[in-house]
Amino acid sequence: MGTTTTSRRRGPDPAPPPGRVVAVDAARGLALIGMIAVHLFSESGPDGAASPVQSVLAGRAAPLFAVLAGAAVAFTTGRARVTGTRAARVAAARLGTRAVLVCLIGLALGSFDTDRSPGVILVFYGVLFVLAVPLVLLPTRVVLAVGVASACVMPAVSHLARAHLPAPLGTDPSFVSVATEPLTALREVFLTGNYPVATWFAYVCVGLVVGRLDLSSRRVALRLVAAGTAVAAAAWWASWLLLHPLGGLSRLLALPLGTEDPVSELLSVGAGGVVPTDSWWWLAVLGPHTGTTPQVVQSSGIAVAVVGALCLAAGLPGRAGHVVAVVTAPPAALGSMTLTLYCTHVLYLISPYARTDSVPAFVAEIACYAVFATMWRTRFRRGPLEGLVGGLVGRAGVWAGGRGAGVRRAPDPSAPSVARDPATADGSPEPASEGAAEP
Repeated sequence: MGTTTTSRRRGPDPAPPPGRVVAVDAARGLALIGMIAVHLFSESGPDGAASPVQSVLAGRAAPLFAVLAGAAVAFTTGRARVTGTRAARVAAARLGTRAVLVCLIGLALGSFDTDRSPGVILVFYGVLFVLAVPLVLLPTRVVLAVGVASACVMPAVSHLARAHLPAPLGTDPSFVSVATEPLTALREVFLTGNYPVATWFAYVCVGLVVGRLDLSSRRVALRLVAAGTAVAAAAWWASWLLLHPLGGLSRLLALPLGTEDPVSELLSVGAGGVVPTDSWWWLAVLGPHTGTTPQVVQSSGIAVAVVGALCLAAGLPGRAGHVVAVVTAPPAALGSMTLTLYCTHVLYLISPYARTDSVPAFVAEIACYAVFATMWRTRFRRGPLEGLVGGLVGRAGVWAGGRGAGVRRAPDPSAPSVARDPATADGSPEPASEGAAEP
């Protein structure tokens, strides 16, 4: 029995805009909620241990965002491999324009860098869109192989390179930093920042593979859940094996100036995107935002399992399906305009009105966003910023390939059961999932 992840009206269930994949919108909404929670609640408790929010969401919500960015790239390119010079030019223009606009918004938010700044992801996100351009030209199996190689190799490459670089600045990229210290800004974006592109590239590859699959298929959804869970468990086991039976943890604790508390804190609370470079054993840890192979692989597996589980839930028949539609409607509404809501959250967080470590304040913020998004969707297809970005992206595609050029999709034998998007089946250059490529 197939699942129903595209928007269809069934009784009183909320009806999202045509062409959107409800399960993906819901996953994106949950990722946004998770990131907001991580920003608003403390990393650790009085005893120094990771707080419950950090234990569950840190290092998982933001990677889910990145995996969904890869899925969004698949949606905007017809959910299959792009072929032909003209189609490739259109895809490159669309993704490049989106990347520039998202980076500009991120640089603007980075200009407000304060002690309360959450670490704005948008500049890193925009660069990932640029790097996704050659990926859309590749068969799905090759994209998957690139993702696996990136997850396994790039953390070690980053570790080797960072050993010869200055310490991370820990600040958000901004117009000022790009203009005055462009090389430092590039270093932060690619290697030493909060979301280093070198190690986060694997998430986009995974998401692109997932986005090319037939997410309306129950069999595909089950395989995503099973594969994601197995991969996440394998990553945990590999980290445990390296740190405990093979002695990695004892070697980390024996480092000069190293004591059990700092090492334990990094393992539980996590790092700021990268680990220290004074020992190769750091690459075995699994803490949030450490950028190691176990952490990248586990976060990817969890993200894939979440998407699969939501696709399964969206396809439940009868009353159960109705309940799922009602429950997932608020996060799906949030997920349809995450760029707008993420920017709003960042501005709120750096304002003097923000309240942290407050459950009522957190619930109130999410409720306000959900009400706004739900009401907005009754009148408009896209969120405010999504409409602005999407309009400019569409113009770039028309300019690059001519009106009606679209994105040609080639049958990809390495991606069975690829779902063709009816909204782009006529070759229209406008993607079906508007705003899908924004975070």
